[in-house]
Amino acid sequence: MGFLPKLGAPRSSQAFVPTRPPKGHYFFAGRACRRITWWKQRNLRTLYIYVIVLILTNTANGFDGSMMNGLQTLSYWREYFDNPKGPILGLFNASMSLGSLIGLFFVPYLVDRWGRKCGVTIGCIVMLIAVGLQAGAQNFGMFIAARMLIGFGDCIVLGAAPLLITEIAHPQDRAILVTLSGASYHSGAFIASWTTYGTLTIQNDWSWRLPSLLQSICSLIILCMMWWIPESPRWLLNKDQDEKAMQVLSYYHGENNPQDEFVQLEFTEIRTAIALDKEAAKNSWLDLVRTKGNRKRMAVITAIGFFSQWSGNGLISYYLYQVMNNVGITSASTQLGINGGLKSWGLFVNIFMSFFVDRIGRRKIYLISTIGTLFAFTIWTIISARYAIEAEPNKGLGIGFVIMIFVYGSFYDFKSGLMASYTTEILPYGIRAKGFTWLNFCVTAALFFNQYVNAIALEALAWKYYLVYCVFLVLEVGVIYFLIIETRYTPLEEIAKFFDGDDAVDVAEIANAEMKVNNMNEANMVLEKQEVKVEPAYFCIDADTVKMLLNATTAISTPAILLVPYGEHHVLRYHQWMKSPDLQELTASEPLTLEEEYAMQLSWQTDYDKLTFIACHPLSGPASQDSERGSNDGIVSSQGYDAPEKMIGDVNLFLRLAYELDGEGEEMLNRPYVRGEIELMIASPSDQGRGFGKATLLAFLQYIKNHTVDILDQYKSHSPDGIVNQVEHQDVKMGGLVLVSKINKTNVKSRSLFESVGFGQVGKEDYFGEIELKLSGGVDGLKPVDGWCEVGYQKSGVSQQ
Repeated sequence: MGFLPKLGAPRSSQAFVPTRPPKGHYFFAGRACRRITWWKQRNLRTLYIYVIVLILTNTANGFDGSMMNGLQTLSYWREYFDNPKGPILGLFNASMSLGSLIGLFFVPYLVDRWGRKCGVTIGCIVMLIAVGLQAGAQNFGMFIAARMLIGFGDCIVLGAAPLLITEIAHPQDRAILVTLSGASYHSGAFIASWTTYGTLTIQNDWSWRLPSLLQSICSLIILCMMWWIPESPRWLLNKDQDEKAMQVLSYYHGENNPQDEFVQLEFTEIRTAIALDKEAAKNSWLDLVRTKGNRKRMAVITAIGFFSQWSGNGLISYYLYQVMNNVGITSASTQLGINGGLKSWGLFVNIFMSFFVDRIGRRKIYLISTIGTLFAFTIWTIISARYAIEAEPNKGLGIGFVIMIFVYGSFYDFKSGLMASYTTEILPYGIRAKGFTWLNFCVTAALFFNQYVNAIALEALAWKYYLVYCVFLVLEVGVIYFLIIETRYTPLEEIAKFFDGDDAVDVAEIANAEMKVNNMNEANMVLEKQEVKVEPAYFCIDADTVKMLLNATTAISTPAILLVPYGEHHVLRYHQWMKSPDLQELTASEPLTLEEEYAMQLSWQTDYDKLTFIACHPLSGPASQDSERGSNDGIVSSQGYDAPEKMIGDVNLFLRLAYELDGEGEEMLNRPYVRGEIELMIASPSDQGRGFGKATLLAFLQYIKNHTVDILDQYKSHSPDGIVNQVEHQDVKMGGLVLVSKINKTNVKSRSLFESVGFGQVGKEDYFGEIELKLSGGVDGLKPVDGWCEVGYQKSGVSQQ
């Protein structure tokens, strides 16, 4: 895989504007990557065969959804069901959508809990059962029940397959493949239209039972192939199956080479994005509207979902028989021929446009399509009105009407394949299944309205009903203009920046930084084997060259919290935390570059006037015992219990030399003591307000209490202030450790937390609006923490999680 890191890669200042990559390249993680020829890559070629199979899911949907249009033209179907009209005909058409509405409740839980493959498999099985019922229907009720069951299975398949295609496709081809998936609806509609045209000559009930039975073909093919189709690597990572996810990515995107640089970068970027989603717990229904960015997403998805069915297209898809009767086209063969021609043309337009979604752009495609449909539908309405009003309508009006249907279809189909790809790409992984389910709900609800109400409205209002759609299309143009955001050329995990702005996590930066760390570690391992001594980089610290602090090999475990030393594998997560303006304000700090953050982490290992722990979620069970190290002692692997996704916040102790004051407020140089200022931060939003702050503070204070002498000895012996004091005041004994905390007066929660464990205010607020709290009576007066355990900590190697 060829990378050109500086060739046209977008700078950070350009992060929120899609940039076209250089010719023959695509962007990934801020790099310009050379495009690969997929048909020359054996495993990628195999993957795309599987993708074609998954695309058949929407072909089946198109066949199922469009077949009713053709059945209405077949005299044997109309006679068998007593020539349904009005509400009864509406129920025939709407029953599939009604089943889909019921099935939508199950989709996100099924595909998130059991996997995308499971959703496709279950949906196909349900559809096969339903097809058998429809083909053998003996009465109205049995046919309706079968259609509802088809809708139920169809919605499960369509809720899973586009997600799976999105999440297994190679980044360079993702947009095209998912758009082709959306466009494949027309391949099913094409097959259905010409199938019913062909069965028109069958002079019995098999003229409609055979098309019903043929609905099973796509589902059978998909079901037979599901065994070989890979599961989504994103779903696997979300389920902590990292090895399986890497196997999928390396096999299909890297020709079975786990060391492929692109595969490593892709794996890291996906893992980072999913870990951050899990940290923020952004996977509930409320999270769809909890943030400004998500509200933008849901507004877009809701709009395109309803607009996809409320643009007048329902009249062509389900009531073409009635629409053409209204303009004098009554021949069954002519109607079926026009229907087949429309589906054929729609299939061509959809497939053709799928290959231009990046070149033209999502926003332009939506605008061209919506404005074009408004133009064509308006002329369609005028022709229909003239035909109805004139006493002896000109036959040319019927021809003009057919032409405008084709023009309308061209503009509508210009963007119809884009709906699935645009929706799946703008949704972060944590809410992708639920957000896509909401899209399907909007589509299905609008479809149900079309299928049921259109029949009644057409019978009552005829051409006047078209005016409703003309008005609605004007509204659509305005909404599309203001809502649709351009996302072309952007990798899946990086699209969040267009909606979340400065709140978006720069997963590309993290992925590149992790790659840098991993590459340096590999280089160091090679050099160590060759016994070559190298200077450690700021981001790759050789533990043997660094004097470690008191807590470098110590972790603290309680039933409520786990405290571990600040390691390299924590830096990336910490760096992302500190991009938050709220945390910057609370901690009175400025954002650091990633390089500066690594340098800062190194300082925590070398500066003896600092002591820090990273707060993590507690161990699931009691800390392990190790008789060789003493009771209540054990080992915590740095890549297990304290992985970045387990991080909650941090707690710090800053030590400095201070002097007692005399009655006039002057420092008494013969009365020195060590002042320890505590800073505590619970950074993860989902962990705030859950008691982790108090648990962290109590565990940290217990550690200080147990090691006060060690902390003071280390500070006096190694810190610059401590050494200076010993040299200049050899005859003066340094006092003990005084613990304080400085908190902004507006931070009521933090003040209450420190006061609850024995801190009290001393003096007045300072110039910066901060008050100082001091631990009354020192640490000796603190009560022991239940279940507190000092655990030996061993670093298991640098590996970014």
